[in-house]
Amino acid sequence: MHPRIEEMAEEMAEEMAAVDFTTYWTGFEPVAYALYDDENVYLFHHPNYPTANGGYAILPWTEQFMADTLILFEDTPTAIVKIERYENFEDLYSILIHELFHGYQYVKGEKRFPDETMGVTYPLSPENIELRDAERASLYAAVISTDSAERMEHVRRFIAQREKRSSLIGDFMEYEHRIETIEGPAWYVELKALADKSTLPYNAIVLKYGEYLLDRKDAALHIRKSCYSAGLFMCLLLDKLSPEWQNRFMESELTLFPFFKESIGMESITLPETPISDETLEILAFVQNEKDMIIERVVNSLGYPLTIKGTMKAKRIDPMNMIANGQTVLHNNFVTLMMNDQEYLFQQPVIAHFEGNIRSINTIRIVLPHKTIIQSSKLNIEGVGEIEGTFDEENSTFHLKRSVSH
Repeated sequence: MHPRIEEMAEEMAEEMAAVDFTTYWTGFEPVAYALYDDENVYLFHHPNYPTANGGYAILPWTEQFMADTLILFEDTPTAIVKIERYENFEDLYSILIHELFHGYQYVKGEKRFPDETMGVTYPLSPENIELRDAERASLYAAVISTDSAERMEHVRRFIAQREKRSSLIGDFMEYEHRIETIEGPAWYVELKALADKSTLPYNAIVLKYGEYLLDRKDAALHIRKSCYSAGLFMCLLLDKLSPEWQNRFMESELTLFPFFKESIGMESITLPETPISDETLEILAFVQNEKDMIIERVVNSLGYPLTIKGTMKAKRIDPMNMIANGQTVLHNNFVTLMMNDQEYLFQQPVIAHFEGNIRSINTIRIVLPHKTIIQSSKLNIEGVGEIEGTFDEENSTFHLKRSVSH
């Protein structure tokens, strides 16, 4: 057990009892939440587990508690954070506020969610990446500028660059818009919460988050994650340019960028052709090489490789920890798969090959710590469970007993 888990749970209970969530976002009210490790779940503010004086219930860990996210625990939206990932209280606190905001979005009936399957085929063309990086630089410059006329010029360029890119990549722009809409405000309240507890000045916190916006390699390698910072910086700009925007945004059907453009009432401008820089070409080569290396590292990791073939369905994924490469996806953290009409949780790297849709899988590859043992046509994977099928020992390939129901 993490030596400070109970201490941090106690500290969190005390902090949460005193915080005014509306200082982070107008109308923000917290849902239930839980801090957990590999053994226990420290559950707060849940209607099925009432505690006195802002305390918490301690439950045994179950497979529901994976990653830092929002889950429905006993039909109640519950923000969850794995406590061992964070050494500093202020980091743990700010991430929890982030996930609690997702709970607030859920309660408010948020529907502007992305189609995660689009992230697999996202177009990493030189033109798109060149414009995207220029756009992100304009957005950053607009936020940190101290001159109002200069700020508006950066905003104008940002809008023009975004709209030019939209004409280039079509529906994939909507994918970005929707991620920005859901995650940008969550990063916004996370930033405010971190600034609330940190000894660093507010501007230093903004600059720290700006590093995510300006890291060109990371933005191309992790498209989904990079949308978080773009959404955050649009929120920061709205603070400056359109006061009291938060309530309107929560009630709007527009995604964040169209809402941003409508709120500031600015016309777009025509941009000249954007030349492709050598740096952009180098970044794209880096991204492809990095994806190949990450997947190859899993393939070649120590242990006993096992291939499972058959019709499978990915039921629960972790988009933040997925690497897509052609028709292959590495689920680096965890994935829940439907096999033989049963669900199995894999808490290890899983390389999945899919057809058409990332959730429709025909082959997975994992590396086990011990040699596979088959008994009575059943494969027993420690920590995963017993799977029925037939085993080809020569090729270390297990064929599922039957196809998954759709």
